[in-house]
Amino acid sequence: MGMDRAKLEKSRFSSWVALMGCSALASGSMLDAAMNLGQALSLIDIGALVCCIITFTTSFLIFILLMLSTKYSDIFHGSIIEGVTVFFLLILWCGGIGIITSTNRDLAVNCEGTILDANLYYFSWASFILCFVIFMTYLRSVHVFDPGEIGKISILNHDRRILYWGGSLISNIVVCASIADLLQSSCNSIMKDGLFNQQALLGMVISICGTGVCFYVLFRKFKKQNNRMSTLEFSGSVCLSMMFLVGAVLLTGEHEPGSNIGNLYYSVWSSFFFSTILLKETYIEFRSQSTGSVFSCFSSVNGSRETHNSRLGDSTSNINSHERT
Repeated sequence: MGMDRAKLEKSRFSSWVALMGCSALASGSMLDAAMNLGQALSLIDIGALVCCIITFTTSFLIFILLMLSTKYSDIFHGSIIEGVTVFFLLILWCGGIGIITSTNRDLAVNCEGTILDANLYYFSWASFILCFVIFMTYLRSVHVFDPGEIGKISILNHDRRILYWGGSLISNIVVCASIADLLQSSCNSIMKDGLFNQQALLGMVISICGTGVCFYVLFRKFKKQNNRMSTLEFSGSVCLSMMFLVGAVLLTGEHEPGSNIGNLYYSVWSSFFFSTILLKETYIEFRSQSTGSVFSCFSSVNGSRETHNSRLGDSTSNINSHERT
């Protein structure tokens, strides 16, 4: 268990360092985009810039703190201070990434959702994803699973699926938000005919259903309600895979809502990717547990038959001995 904790702390330290670098590059790209706009930044745009600067400053201070002494590292990792800090940064980036990649702001993407500033776009998303990964690994370190409830599945693999379900949850939310942003866009080059709107609304329904599935599974996991958990996860991953197979075809084809390289395109395929990974892992577990339950059922039936036959044999021998007497 100490080895797993050490690995998690090392992983989180690397993530904090990566967050420091990505947020620094995002801050520089944001300043460069602001200068290229040729006009004063609005308060909303300034909020996105402040988000980048706060993230860089916080991660830099944490880096210095962790480099000073291992004592500070032991105190910080897994503490309530780390949890509150990364949760605050994650909330900041939920708003910051929405501003930076909005089709109505012309910062990282244009009105069609196509990427304008690749550095700002990718490093902003990298900062958001790193905040999410740090937060999920923090939850893994403070949430102790009961091996007796998990059965034969390794704790590390069981925890890893939490990251996949969390990633799927975020991807579904981004799909829904991207479609809503696209429908509200005032871009004249987007042909919003009846079919376009129907496909967009269908994609929104798929993402809302997917969000509900992911949230429910994560809720059951963190509540340790592991009764028939493998069946629930397998069923949920099947639903997600089928929904986003349809969603990917309807949303990312030519002249479709997510045809341009941007938030909607990436989030749809990310959702499909996470659903296939989850389907693969949960199928293996579901099949092994189903096979085990079948074998246990057969063994119990055979055991009851043997018990019945032995009792029948005993009663027959008793009858024979009684007749002889």
